[in-house]
Amino acid sequence: MEYYLHEVHLGVIRYARQAGWALDWTGYHGFSIPSGWRGHGMITHLVTPAFARWVGRFRGPVVDLGSAYPDMEIPRIHTDGRAIGRMAAEHLLGQGYRRLVLIGSPGSAVMRLRDQGCREVAGEAGATVDRLDFTSRGRMAPEFWRRLAEGVRRLPLPCGILAENDEVAMNLVDVAVEAGRRVPEDTGVLGVGNQHLARDLCQVPLSSVDSRIEAKGYQAAALLDRMLRGEPAPAEPVRIAPAGVVERRSTQARIAGHPGLTAAMRFLDAHFREPIQAQDLAQAAGMSRRRMQDLMRQALGRTPRQELERRRIDEACRRLDAGAGKLHQVAVECGYASLAAFDRAFRRVRGCSPTAWRQRPKGVRP
Repeated sequence: MEYYLHEVHLGVIRYARQAGWALDWTGYHGFSIPSGWRGHGMITHLVTPAFARWVGRFRGPVVDLGSAYPDMEIPRIHTDGRAIGRMAAEHLLGQGYRRLVLIGSPGSAVMRLRDQGCREVAGEAGATVDRLDFTSRGRMAPEFWRRLAEGVRRLPLPCGILAENDEVAMNLVDVAVEAGRRVPEDTGVLGVGNQHLARDLCQVPLSSVDSRIEAKGYQAAALLDRMLRGEPAPAEPVRIAPAGVVERRSTQARIAGHPGLTAAMRFLDAHFREPIQAQDLAQAAGMSRRRMQDLMRQALGRTPRQELERRRIDEACRRLDAGAGKLHQVAVECGYASLAAFDRAFRRVRGCSPTAWRQRPKGVRP
């Protein structure tokens, strides 16, 4: 098993437990060639030529999670780049951005598909799409940050950015803020992956397309299992559809023109895990509850109570997916006074109970 996102490993591990596999991640994160390895099958991400040559000589079934080396006849699992591009464009346009920018690696097959989907939606809406080719390698060097800052300064105002992944998006937010751009008022930033570390580290809470990274690992393991049992490999890559955009403050441009709403959302960012009420948001906004409710419904299509509930249930899902402890503990840590209240809210937002959510196979979760 070789890949660099721990969410992929979690998906593979969950399937492996069901199938009774023994996993070996000798080459994890280093793309090293495991000496003397005698496994039955492999899940990999082909990057280096030496590793690709070694994989090409392997006698067992292989599933690749990358898009390099297209001439190698290996079954692949991909996220649906075109669907991600369309979903991102719909979200950014819905927030009022009319000039969209894709930022990512030049020559990337993944970015080409996202570009295609984004342009399809933008073209229908009469919006424009630009590209800023940028590689994320060398992030520790001053030259990286200088080039990134120069690219950001050249972007039109206002604009909505779709970054290649959450890490690049987080870097963009840092550079944009340092350059004096307001996020999301001047520059909306949308990542891909909905990775918890990047989301929590970002100085402006990061909106992201949930590309279902764990499902990618789970489905890769399921495909490998079918091949180990003698089923033929698919002729085309299996594409994992994204779950949707997880909206946070980095793209919430529709609230940016309302200082009171901005204050309320910042209060919510900091305190949604606590047992607060909609009235607490109104006090943070410096307005009546009725006024804030009307403004929030106009800007987000949700009431303060619905927004608070959405944040809490998103956090609860993250904790359940990460294998958190008892449901009562999750409920309390997400701001609910009782398990019954937590259960009712979870059913309203997700359409199932917390227990059912936790027990569903990882690969089929939305």
